[in-house]
Amino acid sequence: MLTTVNELKEVPLKTLLLILLALPLFQSFAQAQEICAQVFEQDHSMARRFLNQELDTIQTLFADSKHLSDDQKLKLLMNEEVRKNFFRLQGLSQMVMAQNTKFFAKKTSNFKDWQGVFGDYDLAVSLRKVAVKIDEPVLEPYFRAKELQAKEVLLQTMKESGLWESPEQTIRLLKAELDKKGRWSEDKKERKFLIENLRDRAEEVQKGIKAGAFDSPDIEKGLHRLRRQLRSLLIQVNALKGLVELQPETDLPTGINGWFNELLAQNPKLMNSKYTKSSEILVEQPIKVPQYEFSIISELAGTIGDYKDVAETQIYFKEALESIGASPVYIQQVQSKIQRHFKIEPFDHQEMSRGIQNRLAQTKLLKHYIKGLKTMNEPKKL
Repeated sequence: MLTTVNELKEVPLKTLLLILLALPLFQSFAQAQEICAQVFEQDHSMARRFLNQELDTIQTLFADSKHLSDDQKLKLLMNEEVRKNFFRLQGLSQMVMAQNTKFFAKKTSNFKDWQGVFGDYDLAVSLRKVAVKIDEPVLEPYFRAKELQAKEVLLQTMKESGLWESPEQTIRLLKAELDKKGRWSEDKKERKFLIENLRDRAEEVQKGIKAGAFDSPDIEKGLHRLRRQLRSLLIQVNALKGLVELQPETDLPTGINGWFNELLAQNPKLMNSKYTKSSEILVEQPIKVPQYEFSIISELAGTIGDYKDVAETQIYFKEALESIGASPVYIQQVQSKIQRHFKIEPFDHQEMSRGIQNRLAQTKLLKHYIKGLKTMNEPKKL
Protein backbone atom coordinates (compact mmCIF):
# COMPACT_ATOMS: atom_id res chain seq x y z
CA MET A 1 0.00 0.00 0.00
CA LEU A 2 0.99 3.65 -0.44
CA THR A 3 1.31 4.54 3.20
CA THR A 4 4.23 6.97 3.26
CA VAL A 5 5.16 10.26 1.64
CA ASN A 6 8.10 8.64 -0.12
CA GLU A 7 5.89 5.99 -1.67
CA LEU A 8 3.49 8.65 -2.91
CA LYS A 9 6.41 10.46 -4.52
CA GLU A 10 7.00 7.44 -6.74
CA VAL A 11 3.52 7.77 -8.32
CA PRO A 12 3.41 9.83 -11.55
CA LEU A 13 1.76 13.25 -11.05
CA LYS A 14 -1.15 12.51 -13.38
CA THR A 15 -1.97 9.28 -11.54
CA LEU A 16 -1.66 10.96 -8.16
CA LEU A 17 -4.09 13.74 -9.15
CA LEU A 18 -6.67 11.18 -10.24
CA ILE A 19 -6.31 9.38 -6.92
CA LEU A 20 -6.73 12.58 -4.92
CA LEU A 21 -9.82 13.58 -6.91
CA ALA A 22 -11.33 10.19 -6.29
CA LEU A 23 -10.74 10.10 -2.52
CA PRO A 24 -14.08 11.75 -1.54
CA LEU A 25 -15.95 9.02 -3.41
CA PHE A 26 -14.78 6.33 -1.01
CA GLN A 27 -16.45 5.58 2.31
CA SER A 28 -13.19 5.19 4.19
CA PHE A 29 -9.49 5.99 3.97
CA ALA A 30 -8.78 2.24 3.98
CA GLN A 31 -10.73 1.88 0.74
CA ALA A 32 -8.77 4.77 -0.75
CA GLN A 33 -5.49 3.12 0.24
CA GLU A 34 -6.55 -0.11 -1.44
CA ILE A 35 -7.36 1.71 -4.68
CA CYS A 36 -4.04 3.59 -4.48
CA ALA A 37 -2.18 0.28 -4.18
CA GLN A 38 -4.04 -1.16 -7.17
CA VAL A 39 -3.24 1.86 -9.32
CA PHE A 40 0.37 1.78 -8.17
CA GLU A 41 0.76 -1.88 -9.18
CA GLN A 42 -0.94 -1.35 -12.54
CA ASP A 43 1.27 1.64 -13.29
CA HIS A 44 4.56 -0.26 -12.97
CA SER A 45 5.85 -2.74 -15.52
CA MET A 46 8.08 -5.72 -14.75
CA ALA A 47 11.12 -3.95 -16.18
CA ARG A 48 10.33 -0.84 -14.16
CA ARG A 49 10.02 -2.87 -10.96
CA PHE A 50 13.34 -4.60 -11.61
CA LEU A 51 15.03 -1.28 -12.32
CA ASN A 52 13.58 0.00 -9.05
CA GLN A 53 14.87 -3.07 -7.23
CA GLU A 54 18.44 -2.45 -8.41
CA LEU A 55 18.18 1.28 -7.67
CA ASP A 56 16.92 0.54 -4.15
CA THR A 57 19.87 -1.78 -3.52
CA ILE A 58 22.33 0.82 -4.75
CA GLN A 59 20.69 3.52 -2.66
CA THR A 60 20.94 1.36 0.46
CA LEU A 61 24.63 0.59 -0.15
CA PHE A 62 25.57 4.22 -0.65
CA ALA A 63 23.27 5.57 2.10
CA ASP A 64 24.50 3.07 4.70
CA SER A 65 28.11 4.07 4.01
CA LYS A 66 27.62 7.88 4.05
CA HIS A 67 29.25 8.19 7.47
CA LEU A 68 32.43 6.40 6.29
CA SER A 69 35.57 7.95 4.85
CA ASP A 70 36.12 7.73 1.09
CA ASP A 71 38.54 4.84 1.53
CA GLN A 72 36.21 2.93 3.88
CA LYS A 73 33.22 3.52 1.62
CA LEU A 74 35.12 2.38 -1.48
CA LYS A 75 36.26 -0.80 0.27
CA LEU A 76 32.69 -1.57 1.34
CA LEU A 77 31.27 -0.96 -2.14
CA MET A 78 33.95 -3.16 -3.73
CA ASN A 79 33.27 -5.94 -1.20
CA GLU A 80 29.53 -5.69 -1.87
CA GLU A 81 30.27 -5.80 -5.62
CA VAL A 82 28.08 -2.78 -6.40
CA ARG A 83 29.47 -3.03 -9.92
CA LYS A 84 27.12 -5.97 -10.51
CA ASN A 85 24.14 -3.78 -9.72
CA PHE A 86 25.32 -1.23 -12.27
CA PHE A 87 25.81 -4.07 -14.76
CA ARG A 88 22.20 -5.17 -14.26
CA LEU A 89 20.94 -1.61 -14.61
CA GLN A 90 22.89 -1.33 -17.84
CA GLY A 91 21.40 -4.59 -19.12
CA LEU A 92 17.84 -3.65 -18.17
CA SER A 93 17.96 -0.16 -19.66
CA GLN A 94 19.47 -1.59 -22.84
CA MET A 95 16.68 -4.16 -23.12
CA VAL A 96 13.92 -1.54 -22.91
CA MET A 97 15.73 0.98 -25.09
CA ALA A 98 13.14 0.64 -27.86
CA GLN A 99 10.53 2.09 -25.48
CA ASN A 100 12.36 5.46 -25.57
CA THR A 101 15.58 5.13 -27.54
CA LYS A 102 17.18 8.50 -26.83
CA PHE A 103 16.40 8.44 -23.10
CA PHE A 104 17.42 4.85 -22.41
CA ALA A 105 20.55 5.13 -24.59
CA LYS A 106 21.68 7.93 -22.28
CA LYS A 107 20.83 5.92 -19.15
CA THR A 108 22.60 2.84 -20.52
CA SER A 109 25.68 4.98 -21.10
CA ASN A 110 25.48 6.39 -17.56
CA PHE A 111 25.19 2.95 -15.96
CA LYS A 112 28.02 1.67 -18.18
CA ASP A 113 30.26 4.54 -17.08
CA TRP A 114 29.44 3.90 -13.41
CA GLN A 115 30.27 0.20 -13.55
CA GLY A 116 33.27 1.01 -15.75
CA VAL A 117 35.06 3.16 -13.16
CA PHE A 118 34.67 0.38 -10.58
CA GLY A 119 35.99 -2.10 -13.15
CA ASP A 120 39.00 0.06 -13.97
CA TYR A 121 39.81 0.45 -10.29
CA ASP A 122 39.44 -3.30 -9.69
CA LEU A 123 41.82 -4.01 -12.61
CA ALA A 124 44.40 -1.56 -11.30
CA VAL A 125 44.30 -3.16 -7.84
CA SER A 126 44.63 -6.63 -9.39
CA LEU A 127 47.67 -5.63 -11.46
CA ARG A 128 49.43 -4.23 -8.40
CA LYS A 129 48.73 -7.43 -6.46
CA VAL A 130 50.09 -9.58 -9.30
CA ALA A 131 53.29 -7.52 -9.35
CA VAL A 132 53.74 -8.32 -5.64
CA LYS A 133 52.86 -12.01 -5.99
CA ILE A 134 55.29 -12.68 -8.85
CA ASP A 135 57.98 -10.78 -6.95
CA GLU A 136 58.44 -7.80 -9.26
CA PRO A 137 58.89 -5.01 -6.67
CA VAL A 138 60.11 -2.56 -9.31
CA LEU A 139 56.60 -2.62 -10.85
CA GLU A 140 54.64 -2.31 -7.61
CA PRO A 141 55.05 1.51 -7.42
CA TYR A 142 54.10 1.81 -11.11
CA PHE A 143 50.82 -0.02 -10.64
CA ARG A 144 50.14 1.66 -7.31
CA ALA A 145 50.23 4.99 -9.16
CA LYS A 146 47.76 3.56 -11.71
CA GLU A 147 45.57 2.38 -8.85
CA LEU A 148 45.50 5.83 -7.26
CA GLN A 149 44.69 7.37 -10.64
CA ALA A 150 41.78 4.94 -11.17
CA LYS A 151 40.57 5.63 -7.65
CA GLU A 152 40.58 9.38 -8.28
CA VAL A 153 38.50 8.94 -11.46
CA LEU A 154 36.08 6.66 -9.61
CA LEU A 155 35.56 9.12 -6.78
CA GLN A 156 35.13 12.04 -9.17
CA THR A 157 32.60 10.11 -11.29
CA MET A 158 30.59 8.96 -8.27
CA LYS A 159 30.58 12.41 -6.70
CA GLU A 160 29.44 13.99 -9.97
CA SER A 161 26.65 11.38 -10.18
CA GLY A 162 25.34 12.45 -6.77
CA LEU A 163 25.42 8.90 -5.42
CA TRP A 164 28.49 9.42 -3.24
CA GLU A 165 27.12 12.20 -1.06
CA SER A 166 23.35 12.37 -1.76
CA PRO A 167 22.24 8.83 -2.69
CA GLU A 168 18.62 9.17 -1.53
CA GLN A 169 17.98 12.34 -3.50
CA THR A 170 19.86 11.07 -6.55
CA ILE A 171 17.90 7.82 -6.69
CA ARG A 172 14.60 9.61 -6.06
CA LEU A 173 15.23 11.97 -8.98
CA LEU A 174 16.32 9.09 -11.19
CA LYS A 175 13.15 7.15 -10.39
CA ALA A 176 11.02 10.21 -11.15
CA GLU A 177 12.80 10.59 -14.48
CA LEU A 178 12.17 6.93 -15.31
CA ASP A 179 8.49 7.35 -14.44
CA LYS A 180 8.17 10.43 -16.62
CA LYS A 181 10.15 9.38 -19.70
CA GLY A 182 9.92 5.59 -19.70
CA ARG A 183 7.13 4.22 -21.88
CA TRP A 184 6.29 1.25 -19.70
CA SER A 185 4.08 -1.61 -20.87
CA GLU A 186 1.76 -3.92 -18.95
CA ASP A 187 3.33 -7.11 -17.56
CA LYS A 188 1.96 -9.50 -20.20
CA LYS A 189 2.90 -7.31 -23.15
CA GLU A 190 6.29 -6.50 -21.70
CA ARG A 191 7.06 -10.15 -20.98
CA LYS A 192 6.68 -10.86 -24.71
CA PHE A 193 8.82 -7.84 -25.52
CA LEU A 194 11.62 -9.01 -23.20
CA ILE A 195 11.58 -12.55 -24.63
CA GLU A 196 11.88 -11.15 -28.15
CA ASN A 197 14.76 -8.99 -26.94
CA LEU A 198 16.62 -12.04 -25.62
CA ARG A 199 16.10 -13.85 -28.91
CA ASP A 200 17.16 -10.84 -31.01
CA ARG A 201 20.39 -10.48 -29.08
CA ALA A 202 21.23 -14.18 -29.53
CA GLU A 203 20.49 -13.90 -33.26
CA GLU A 204 22.92 -10.99 -33.52
CA VAL A 205 25.67 -13.11 -31.95
CA GLN A 206 24.83 -16.02 -34.25
CA LYS A 207 25.02 -13.79 -37.34
CA GLY A 208 28.40 -12.49 -36.18
CA ILE A 209 29.75 -16.03 -35.89
CA LYS A 210 28.44 -16.95 -39.36
CA ALA A 211 30.11 -13.85 -40.80
CA GLY A 212 33.43 -14.62 -39.10
CA ALA A 213 33.25 -11.35 -37.20
CA PHE A 214 35.39 -12.69 -34.33
CA ASP A 215 38.18 -14.25 -36.41
CA SER A 216 40.86 -11.59 -36.09
CA PRO A 217 44.59 -11.62 -35.33
CA ASP A 218 43.87 -8.63 -33.08
CA ILE A 219 42.85 -10.14 -29.72
CA GLU A 220 40.53 -7.22 -28.91
CA LYS A 221 38.64 -7.58 -32.22
CA GLY A 222 38.67 -11.37 -32.10
CA LEU A 223 38.63 -13.44 -28.91
CA HIS A 224 37.82 -10.58 -26.53
CA ARG A 225 35.00 -9.34 -28.75
CA LEU A 226 33.56 -12.87 -28.91
CA ARG A 227 33.59 -13.01 -25.11
CA ARG A 228 31.83 -9.65 -24.83
CA GLN A 229 29.12 -10.83 -27.22
CA LEU A 230 28.57 -14.11 -25.35
CA ARG A 231 28.63 -12.32 -22.02
CA SER A 232 25.98 -9.88 -23.24
CA LEU A 233 23.55 -12.83 -23.41
CA LEU A 234 24.38 -13.68 -19.80
CA ILE A 235 24.06 -10.10 -18.59
CA GLN A 236 20.58 -9.77 -20.11
CA VAL A 237 19.31 -12.85 -18.32
CA ASN A 238 21.13 -11.93 -15.11
CA ALA A 239 19.50 -8.49 -15.19
CA LEU A 240 16.11 -10.23 -15.09
CA LYS A 241 16.84 -12.50 -12.13
CA GLY A 242 13.61 -13.14 -10.33
CA LEU A 243 11.78 -12.95 -13.63
CA VAL A 244 13.75 -15.72 -15.34
CA GLU A 245 13.74 -19.47 -14.77
CA LEU A 246 16.41 -21.72 -16.29
CA GLN A 247 14.67 -24.83 -17.61
CA PRO A 248 16.26 -28.01 -19.00
CA GLU A 249 15.11 -29.28 -22.39
CA THR A 250 13.87 -32.83 -22.86
CA ASP A 251 14.95 -33.16 -26.52
CA LEU A 252 18.49 -31.80 -26.36
CA PRO A 253 20.48 -32.51 -29.57
CA THR A 254 23.34 -34.99 -29.24
CA GLY A 255 26.03 -32.44 -30.01
CA ILE A 256 24.88 -30.00 -27.36
CA ASN A 257 24.24 -32.74 -24.80
CA GLY A 258 27.73 -34.14 -25.33
CA TRP A 259 29.30 -30.69 -25.02
CA PHE A 260 27.36 -29.97 -21.85
CA ASN A 261 28.43 -33.26 -20.21
CA GLU A 262 32.03 -32.65 -21.25
CA LEU A 263 32.06 -29.20 -19.60
CA LEU A 264 30.23 -30.51 -16.53
CA ALA A 265 32.93 -33.17 -16.05
CA GLN A 266 35.58 -30.45 -16.23
CA ASN A 267 33.66 -28.12 -13.92
CA PRO A 268 31.24 -29.76 -11.44
CA LYS A 269 30.07 -26.25 -10.43
CA LEU A 270 28.90 -25.52 -13.96
CA MET A 271 25.26 -25.27 -12.87
CA ASN A 272 26.03 -23.04 -9.92
CA SER A 273 28.11 -20.22 -11.39
CA LYS A 274 27.32 -16.54 -10.84
CA TYR A 275 25.16 -16.65 -13.97
CA THR A 276 23.62 -20.13 -13.79
CA LYS A 277 22.73 -20.60 -10.14
CA SER A 278 19.01 -20.57 -9.46
CA SER A 279 17.33 -17.58 -7.85
CA GLU A 280 13.95 -16.98 -6.25
CA ILE A 281 11.18 -16.48 -8.82
CA LEU A 282 9.28 -13.28 -8.11
CA VAL A 283 6.54 -13.50 -10.75
CA GLU A 284 3.75 -15.96 -11.50
CA GLN A 285 4.79 -16.52 -15.11
CA PRO A 286 8.59 -16.38 -15.41
CA ILE A 287 10.48 -16.24 -18.69
CA LYS A 288 11.89 -19.71 -19.44
CA VAL A 289 15.50 -19.86 -20.63
CA PRO A 290 17.11 -23.08 -22.01
CA GLN A 291 19.32 -24.22 -19.14
CA TYR A 292 21.91 -26.40 -20.88
CA GLU A 293 22.66 -23.99 -23.72
CA PHE A 294 22.81 -21.09 -21.26
CA SER A 295 25.22 -23.02 -19.03
CA ILE A 296 27.52 -23.75 -21.98
CA ILE A 297 27.51 -20.06 -22.98
CA SER A 298 28.33 -19.14 -19.37
CA GLU A 299 31.24 -21.56 -19.24
CA LEU A 300 32.62 -20.35 -22.58
CA ALA A 301 32.50 -16.73 -21.45
CA GLY A 302 34.17 -17.67 -18.16
CA THR A 303 36.93 -19.70 -19.83
CA ILE A 304 37.69 -16.94 -22.33
CA GLY A 305 37.67 -14.53 -19.40
CA ASP A 306 40.40 -16.53 -17.64
CA TYR A 307 42.61 -16.36 -20.73
CA LYS A 308 41.69 -12.71 -21.18
CA ASP A 309 42.99 -11.96 -17.68
CA VAL A 310 46.36 -13.47 -18.60
CA ALA A 311 46.60 -11.65 -21.92
CA GLU A 312 45.47 -8.37 -20.35
CA THR A 313 47.99 -8.67 -17.53
CA GLN A 314 50.79 -9.44 -19.98
CA ILE A 315 49.90 -6.41 -22.10
CA TYR A 316 49.90 -4.01 -19.14
CA PHE A 317 53.09 -5.47 -17.67
CA LYS A 318 54.83 -5.23 -21.04
CA GLU A 319 53.85 -1.55 -21.29
CA ALA A 320 55.08 -0.95 -17.73
CA LEU A 321 58.42 -2.67 -18.32
CA GLU A 322 59.00 -0.86 -21.61
CA SER A 323 58.30 2.46 -19.87
CA ILE A 324 61.19 1.83 -17.46
CA GLY A 325 63.54 0.59 -20.18
CA ALA A 326 63.52 -3.16 -19.46
CA SER A 327 65.22 -5.43 -22.01
CA PRO A 328 63.18 -7.73 -24.33
CA VAL A 329 64.71 -10.76 -22.58
CA TYR A 330 63.61 -9.55 -19.16
CA ILE A 331 60.14 -8.71 -20.47
CA GLN A 332 59.79 -12.29 -21.77
CA GLN A 333 60.89 -13.67 -18.41
CA VAL A 334 58.18 -11.64 -16.67
CA GLN A 335 55.59 -12.80 -19.22
CA SER A 336 56.46 -16.40 -18.38
CA LYS A 337 56.09 -15.67 -14.65
CA ILE A 338 52.61 -14.30 -15.33
CA GLN A 339 51.66 -17.51 -17.20
CA ARG A 340 52.83 -19.61 -14.26
CA HIS A 341 51.02 -17.37 -11.78
CA PHE A 342 47.68 -17.83 -13.57
CA LYS A 343 48.46 -21.53 -14.25
CA ILE A 344 47.55 -21.20 -17.92
CA GLU A 345 49.72 -22.48 -20.76
CA PRO A 346 50.64 -20.20 -23.68
CA PHE A 347 47.81 -20.08 -26.23
CA ASP A 348 46.96 -18.80 -29.70
CA HIS A 349 44.01 -16.48 -29.15
CA GLN A 350 42.95 -16.55 -32.81
CA GLU A 351 42.87 -20.35 -32.88
CA MET A 352 40.91 -20.39 -29.62
CA SER A 353 38.33 -18.01 -31.07
CA ARG A 354 38.05 -20.11 -34.22
CA GLY A 355 37.65 -23.32 -32.23
CA ILE A 356 34.81 -21.93 -30.11
CA GLN A 357 33.05 -20.45 -33.12
CA ASN A 358 33.37 -23.71 -35.06
CA ARG A 359 31.86 -25.74 -32.24
CA LEU A 360 29.02 -23.26 -31.79
CA ALA A 361 28.32 -23.54 -35.52
CA GLN A 362 28.59 -27.35 -35.65
CA THR A 363 26.28 -27.94 -32.67
CA LYS A 364 23.93 -25.11 -33.73
CA LEU A 365 23.84 -24.16 -30.06
CA LEU A 366 22.64 -20.59 -30.53
CA LYS A 367 19.98 -21.72 -32.99
CA HIS A 368 18.58 -24.17 -30.41
CA TYR A 369 18.89 -21.54 -27.68
CA ILE A 370 16.78 -19.14 -29.76
CA LYS A 371 14.28 -21.89 -30.57
CA GLY A 372 14.02 -22.81 -26.88
CA LEU A 373 13.27 -19.21 -25.91
CA LYS A 374 10.32 -19.35 -28.28
CA THR A 375 8.89 -22.81 -27.60
CA MET A 376 9.35 -22.75 -23.82
CA ASN A 377 7.45 -19.49 -23.54
CA GLU A 378 4.59 -20.23 -25.92
CA PRO A 379 1.13 -20.40 -24.27
CA LYS A 380 0.22 -23.99 -23.46
CA LYS A 381 -2.60 -25.40 -25.52
CA LEU A 382 -5.57 -26.74 -23.63
